[in-house]
Amino acid sequence: MRTFISLCLLSVIVVCPGFAQTNGNPKSIPNCITGHALCSSSTPNSPQKNQIAALKGDHNFLICWNGSALCDPSLLDAPEKIKVDNANRQRNLLDCLQGFQTCDHSMLTPQQAGRVNKIEQQRNLLACETGTSLCDHSLLTSSEGEEVADLERQRNFLLCETGGASCKALLLTASQFKQISDAKHKRNLLACKTGDATCDPYLLGSEEAKQVEAVQHQRNLLFCKTRYDDCDDSSLTANEMDQIRETSGSINPNGKSPALGDGRSR
Repeated sequence: MRTFISLCLLSVIVVCPGFAQTNGNPKSIPNCITGHALCSSSTPNSPQKNQIAALKGDHNFLICWNGSALCDPSLLDAPEKIKVDNANRQRNLLDCLQGFQTCDHSMLTPQQAGRVNKIEQQRNLLACETGTSLCDHSLLTSSEGEEVADLERQRNFLLCETGGASCKALLLTASQFKQISDAKHKRNLLACKTGDATCDPYLLGSEEAKQVEAVQHQRNLLFCKTRYDDCDDSSLTANEMDQIRETSGSINPNGKSPALGDGRSR
C-alpha cells in the first residue's frame, strides 16, 4: 500500500508543474527522488521534503529489489531488507542452476545446494561425454570416468579414421592402428590416382605405383585427345600420337597437339 501511494504521489509530482517546480527547476524533485547530482538542496516546504524522502526510499527499495548496483542498503527498513535478501537469493539460485560464474554457493540452502550440485554434475558429465573443454574429470565418479574414457577413445578413433589433425595415435589399440593405417593407405592411393595434391608417391607399393602410372597416362592421353593445355605429348607413344593425329587432324611441328588458351577444342 505504501509503495502504491508513493507511486501515485510521484505521478502527481511529475504531472503537475506547479507542485514539481523547485527554485525554477521542474526537474529538481525527480532528480532528488533518484539521487541525481542535479538535485536542489532547497525545497519550498517541509511536507514536500517528507514526500521526497518517502519516494526516494521507495525508489531505492525498487532498485535494490531488482538487484541494481545503485542500491543503498542503509535506506532499507527491516521488512524491505528481508524482501531484497529473498530476491537476491532467488536470483543467485537461478544463476547457479544455469551454471553462471556469478553463482554464490554460500547463499544456497542445504536443499538448494544439493539440487545445484546434482545439476552441476550432470552438466559436467555431458561436457565430458561430448568432449568439450568445460569437462572436469575430477568431478566424475569411477563408472562415469570409465564411460567418458571409452567415448574419448571412440571419438579419437573416428578422428584418426577420417584423417583428423587432432588424432592421437597412442590411444589406438593394435587392431585400430592397423585399420587406420589401411584407411590412410587407401586415401593416399586414391589421391594419387585422381591427381590430388595430397598424394604421397613414397607410400605406394610397387604394384600400386604401376597402377597410378597407368591411370595418369590414360588421363594425360585423354587431355591430349581433347586438346587440354595439361596435355604432355612427351609421354605419349608413337601409336598414341598417330591416334591423336587421326582424330585431331594434325599436331604442331614441335610435336605438341594444338590447344586453345581455355584448354578446349575449337
